[in-house]
Amino acid sequence: MWIEIVVGNEGEVIYLEGVHARYRKHGNSITSNPSKYREDNYLTLAICESRYPDLIDSIRKNRAYIYYANAVSIIQAKGCRMTARNLLYNSFKLNPKKIKIAYWLVKNLL
Repeated sequence: MWIEIVVGNEGEVIYLEGVHARYRKHGNSITSNPSKYREDNYLTLAICESRYPDLIDSIRKNRAYIYYANAVSIIQAKGCRMTARNLLYNSFKLNPKKIKIAYWLVKNLL
């Protein structure tokens, strides 16, 4: 995991302006079917949370975003409203400052 390299070597993560890599997308990539990899996202965050307790705030914000993104996908696909509502509620509990989460809760699910 790249985060272990950075944290283990007392490094830092910085922003670099510009394009520094190229990639290609293929039919089986995570970007072509994100719902297929939801469990991987949750597992990765759980591992990071247990290994790096000092990053808990960042991890929770990312978990809130994943809950939110999954809920919006479910709503847009006309999927199970109860599942979407639970995901939005959990997202809001983790990151109550995000107004867009409250917007989706009120607009689509209450």
